[in-house]
Amino acid sequence: MNVRAAAVGRVLSKELREALRDRNLVIGLVLVPLFLYPVIGFGAVQVFQIVQGISERRVTRVAVDEDVPAAITERLRERKRFEVYPVSAFRAARDSSDSGEIDALVVWVGADSAVVYHDGSRDRSSSARSFVHDEFGNWEREQRLAALSEFGLGEADLDLWRLEEEDTASASERGKRILASVLPMILLLMLALGSFYAALDAVVGERERGTLETILTAPLHRTEVLMGKYLYVVLASVTALVLNLASMTVFVSFVLNMLGLGERINLTIGPAAFLLILVTALLTAGFLAAVLMVIAIPSKTYREGQAVLMPFYIATLVPGTIVSASRESFHLKQAAIPLLNSVALFKSALLGEFPLLPVVVTLLVLAATTAATLLFASRVVAREDVYLEPRMNIRQLLLGKGGKS
Repeated sequence: MNVRAAAVGRVLSKELREALRDRNLVIGLVLVPLFLYPVIGFGAVQVFQIVQGISERRVTRVAVDEDVPAAITERLRERKRFEVYPVSAFRAARDSSDSGEIDALVVWVGADSAVVYHDGSRDRSSSARSFVHDEFGNWEREQRLAALSEFGLGEADLDLWRLEEEDTASASERGKRILASVLPMILLLMLALGSFYAALDAVVGERERGTLETILTAPLHRTEVLMGKYLYVVLASVTALVLNLASMTVFVSFVLNMLGLGERINLTIGPAAFLLILVTALLTAGFLAAVLMVIAIPSKTYREGQAVLMPFYIATLVPGTIVSASRESFHLKQAAIPLLNSVALFKSALLGEFPLLPVVVTLLVLAATTAATLLFASRVVAREDVYLEPRMNIRQLLLGKGGKS
């Protein structure tokens, strides 16, 4: 049977028009990806600045043992927004403070050692510990310099060895490492999210709106209907990917410039890597669209379709997590597993590594699995029981009517 391109195009056009009229779909696929990262990101930055400002205005309170050297106690008192109390006045200080608690307690336990008691679950207490540690270090250095001065030695004699560090990685190399650590998983989730909503709308939404019977009676072969809907789901998946990436790029660039890291970290993707990622993303979108559409076929309502597709969508986190946690280079074992190979190829391309055999195997595996899933779907849509069976499950879908092979 020859699939007519014009017929497939008419089905695709119909799906796009219906998608634009569906407010929930437009919000899920367009508005949320486009504004999600800037709104959440800028909001998080503002909240962080407010919290940081409040924290800076708070007074840090430390109780210090009377045996602690006076020089250290005076140094702590000289810090801004820092209150120091003797241990004997610990209870009175606690009762008079606004927060009702001391942030750290310094106890002298010997001739040359002290213990700083702090609460590691509280930021203010951890900060107080750091301040006390710094002042003890400065005091210790002064004591050593004083001892050396008795022998006519100075600070240069104390620092006999100096270890300096210099990062030889370029801004582009740092950017590649950052992108490779977080972007591959995000790319897969973006593709899965776009396929998720579009497959629900194209398959389950058509049945729930009561328009499935109408399109089946049109002068179109069912394979043409399938292909038109399939192309719509793929297009929606890639659109979600592009919009999410654009939104994320704007936000990440803003954050880097705000932190003054714009010159040290260059988040750019080379032409070869971009082209390979684009091709892989298209094949991955094709695979996800085919699988999600098949899984959604037995669902009779939108809610039922969400319940059926959600486990598969969540399962896409697994390959992303595996590849992100792995430090291995892209190899053939990864290339043989669908979705895992996509994430591994994304990561390898972002690092600027293009191993020929794993890349070719990945593209072939994605193309083959997509073709096999579409072939199975074309046979499924040709069965009458798929449309007439009121409560079909996945087992019946795979094995035929009655669930028997």
